[in-house]
Amino acid sequence: MPIAVPPLLEQRRIAAVLSRVQKAIEQQERLIALTTELKKALMHRLFTEGTRGEPQKQTEIGPVPESWEVVEFEQFAVLQRGKDLTRANFRPGSIPVAGSNGVIGFHDKAIVSGPGVTVGRSGSVGKVTFYTNDFWAHNTALYVKDFKGNHERFVAYYLDLLQLYRFKTGASVPTLDRNSFRKIPIAIPDHSEQKEIAETLELIDMKITGIEKKKEVLSDLFRTLLHQLMTAEIRVNDLDLEELGLDSEK
Repeated sequence: MPIAVPPLLEQRRIAAVLSRVQKAIEQQERLIALTTELKKALMHRLFTEGTRGEPQKQTEIGPVPESWEVVEFEQFAVLQRGKDLTRANFRPGSIPVAGSNGVIGFHDKAIVSGPGVTVGRSGSVGKVTFYTNDFWAHNTALYVKDFKGNHERFVAYYLDLLQLYRFKTGASVPTLDRNSFRKIPIAIPDHSEQKEIAETLELIDMKITGIEKKKEVLSDLFRTLLHQLMTAEIRVNDLDLEELGLDSEK
């Protein structure tokens, strides 16, 4: 079956354009990795040193800021298993159904008032997701039933820091039992410092989300250009690289 092949010079120009888009995608991937590492390092510092430069005190879990309190996890937050909802029972609506790895669909009824937090119970065990609005917590997830007066986003970040997947049980089908970690000791600051820590980390999350969106746009652009250039729907000489966000090489 014969195929249409552009002249060699145009082939080279097509390859150069696609290569430029691919390099832009790779640059966003590097930025995501670097910013994610920055967030990890900052989380470690904030959750061990706090935001106020306080002297440290020795505790059973190591040195923590003097004003922080060491409590058992169940005094910090109470987790509850979500409720089963099969896809056949989903009803048209705008309420997100929160599974172990995030939103798995939508329903017309919520069982948890936002803001709220889920932790993957089975499937993506230990995955933490924050929800601003009301949602249905699926039985593949645990949700925070009681924040015990703590800042909701701070709780989410702390759950992430704790790496709760460490407490999973079951070899063939790993699951997370909330009772396996409810007695572990943790150190927490007062509510105002919790808010400061959460807002600092949220700014980094917003930065990461922005980079991820740019990468997604570039990936869509790559697929579109690949199809249209290879089928001659558009010609490489007709492309405005500056308009596409790809400045011409000097």
